[in-house]
Formats: sequence, structure tokens, C-alpha cells
Amino acid sequence: MEEADNLIEKGDVLQAPEKYYKAAEEAIKLLVKTLNLKDVIEKVKANRRWTSSLLFEASGRVFSRYVSNFIL
Repeated sequence: MEEADNLIEKGDVLQAPEKYYKAAEEAIKLLVKTLNLKDVIEKVKANRRWTSSLLFEASGRVFSRYVSNFIL
């Protein structure tokens, strides 16, 4: 994220979003592993890679399981 912030400061608005996306992607993967979301992990293993649809599914699972509890 720091690299993306630096790119924004330099006015590089084309590469910065790619860096932010990569940071978000890595955060989702880490949360899936940390929270041991076994069904998502099994789907990744079956596909032998992360797909965008698995990332979206994983982020939704993390949100529904944890974040939504804090929204009033």
C-alpha cells in the first residue's frame, strides 16, 4: 500500500490502483488462511490457483462472518 501511496503522490494514477488491488488481494488471502475458511481453501486447492471469483467469494465470507457484526 505504501508503494501505491507513493505512486499517487507522484501522480501515477494508472499504476497506483494496481498496487492497491494487489494489497487487497494479499490481505484477503491472509485472512482466509488466518481464519481457516476451509471451504474457500479447498476451492483454491481444487482450482490450483486463486481466481477473481474466489477472491470475491472469500471477501464476502470474511465480511459476512466478521465485519458485518460491527455495522450498526
